[in-house]
Parts: sequence; C-alpha cells; structure tokens
Amino acid sequence: MSTGFNQAIILGRLTAPPEQLTTRSGKLFVKATLAVSVRRKNAEGVEEERTSFIPATIFGRQAEVFLKYVQKGNLVQLVGRLDTNEWKTDAGEKRLSISFVVEQLHMLPSESARPKLKTEEKREREPERKEANEPDDIPF
Repeated sequence: MSTGFNQAIILGRLTAPPEQLTTRSGKLFVKATLAVSVRRKNAEGVEEERTSFIPATIFGRQAEVFLKYVQKGNLVQLVGRLDTNEWKTDAGEKRLSISFVVEQLHMLPSESARPKLKTEEKREREPERKEANEPDDIPF
C-alpha cells in the first residue's frame, strides 16, 4: 500500500457534553459530536444551509484538555484523520464505519470573549453624526 495523506479539519460547535471513556488498558479517551454548517443546492437549485453532526474521538492529553475546557456550544477546530472500521454482522453482512480521530485541538474564543475591533470601539464612543444640511434645531 502506498503512503498517502489523511488529514481532515473540522470547525464546529460541541453539541452535548463529551462522553468520557477508557480503553481496555485504562487510558482515557473522549467521544464528542460537533455540529458543522454545510451549504449545498437543493433539488430546485437554491443554495441552502443545513447542519451535519460529526462524531469525533479524542485520546490522551488532548482528551483531558477537551474535557476540562470545552463545553456544550463552544466553537472548536479539530485536526485529525479519518479512520475506518470493518466488521461482519451476526448474519454475515459486511459493515463499514468511518470515524474522525483528533490529532490536534484548537479552542476558539466565544463571541462574548472576542476582543472588540478598534473600529467597533470607536463607533461606540462617537455620538451619532448629523447630515451636513440638517439643522441643529427642528422648528416644529
């Protein structure tokens, strides 16, 4: 098999508190679901936005950090790889699942924690301006 690239990046919001689990050897891992926005055209050709829910698995130290700092609704960027799992059902049918395994975690500030831009601060401080031809006093 040739060497290839397997990297995926997901930017989304945590949909629920993450599930804390341990491997058979006792190591921590976390299962979490992120909501991501997807834009596509419908049957009529009109572009619409919908939400996809992406399950992710996080291991080790990053799982600890995720549990400590990421809460439901937080925006995160996850970098990782796609991994497949094949198995047979009791009836002998082949099944395939794909999962997103996190290798890097980037926590992003929430809107309320986002620093204001200088132009936003300036707008808040400045009084509303009058038009050039607008009189100071309206006579009625």
